[in-house]
Amino acid sequence: MSLSNLPDRRWIERVYLPALNGRVLYVGVEFYTAHYPSLATGASSFVFLDASDTAEKHGGPGAIRADFCAHAPALPYDHVSLYGLVGYGTPVARMPELIAHADGMLARGGTLMLGPDKQPTRDAFPEEIWAKLTEEVKKTLPVFSAPPADYWRDLFRQPPLDAYTVLAEDADLPDIKSNYVWWGRKP
Repeated sequence: MSLSNLPDRRWIERVYLPALNGRVLYVGVEFYTAHYPSLATGASSFVFLDASDTAEKHGGPGAIRADFCAHAPALPYDHVSLYGLVGYGTPVARMPELIAHADGMLARGGTLMLGPDKQPTRDAFPEEIWAKLTEEVKKTLPVFSAPPADYWRDLFRQPPLDAYTVLAEDADLPDIKSNYVWWGRKP
C-alpha cells in the first residue's frame, strides 16, 4: 500500500529524493513515507521530524518527535522538506514562520521543498491508505481550507524565498495539477 502512484508522490520519489545528498530533514512522517530514506541514496543522513507519535512509529532510527520550530539542529541541513504540512494540520498562516525557521537551519546552497497548496480530501486517498491513516491525520482533513489561489506564488516573492534559485515548481511539473510544489536553493 502506497501513495506512489499519485503525481506529487511520484515526483518526490523519482526526482526529488534521488537528487538529495548530505544531511536531509523531512518534516512529516506517515507509514507511506517510511521508505523515503532508501530513495535518497546520496544522503549522508536522513532524519524525519513530526510533532505526533508517527515519528516513533514510522520514522526509524533518529526520528525526532517535536514541533518543527522547536527543533534546533547542531549542524545545518543540506535539504529540508516541508511538503504536506498545510494539508495535514498546519494552518496556512503559520507558513511564513515555518519557512523562516527552515531557512535558518539550511546550509548555504541547501534546498527547501514546499507544497502542496491545498488540503487533500477524503476522496484523494485509496481505501487501503485511508484505512491506515492515523486518526490524528484524518481529523485534520476537514479543518483547514486551501489558501487563496495565488498564496504560494506570492509567498515565494517575499524574503527569504525571493533570493532562492527555483529548481522546480508547478509549471515544471505538468502531471501535478492539483498540488503546487516548489523546490528552491538557498543562496
